[in-house]
Amino acid sequence: MPNRYQCINFYWDAPDELVLFVLTQLPNGKQIILLSSDTTLTGAQLIEAYGWRFNIEVSAFAH
Repeated sequence: MPNRYQCINFYWDAPDELVLFVLTQLPNGKQIILLSSDTTLTGAQLIEAYGWRFNIEVSAFAH
């Protein structure tokens, strides 16, 4: 899990739609932005959730 990330809350699409943006960098150096409508998550939690999602999607398409 990356040890460097930055969390920013922005209003998305409407003044009442707060979204969590997490800016981080993959181990290969690629910079990414992750999004969540759950603004109670920490940056580390969101990065972990995306990691699980990626592993599941890759596994599903590999079969």
